[in-house]
Amino acid sequence: MEYLQVWDPLEGVILQQGVPDQFWWKLSQSGSYSSKTAYAACFVSSIRFPPWRRIWKSWAPLRCKFFLWLAIKQRIWTADRLAKRGLPHHAACPLCDQEQETTQNLLLTCVFTRQCWSLIFKGRTQCRRLPALCGVWGRVVFKPQTLPTQMCRGWGSNPGPSGYRR
Repeated sequence: MEYLQVWDPLEGVILQQGVPDQFWWKLSQSGSYSSKTAYAACFVSSIRFPPWRRIWKSWAPLRCKFFLWLAIKQRIWTADRLAKRGLPHHAACPLCDQEQETTQNLLLTCVFTRQCWSLIFKGRTQCRRLPALCGVWGRVVFKPQTLPTQMCRGWGSNPGPSGYRR
């Protein structure tokens, strides 16, 4: 079948004796192959994610960076993902038993999770709104001038959307 698809384009090609073959690499300007252009071709249709540097360059432990990366990519094994694959799962969030367990629910909208966020940010920042009320990853308003310097360690490299520099 492929033979027939190649037949028409090659019908007008005339091969000449004594003329060496020429190889042309379409992915470079010069037409010569390089591993750099081949590697770049692997990512031609990939989706860029600008905040990757804030996640992977932070001083957080690797397991935390990896978990955050999975959460942003919606790859945490929550009940909704388990259901898509026909695997056993809870009908509702095991923490609040009110909503279906999704990544957003697990990290932001669950009543239990919102209480945890409130306790985490209490004393460290002044929070106008809980993260769950401000979109997918939330927007916590920090007021670093109200915090002692010791409490600010690490917030400048916070991989989330609300990191600040002092």
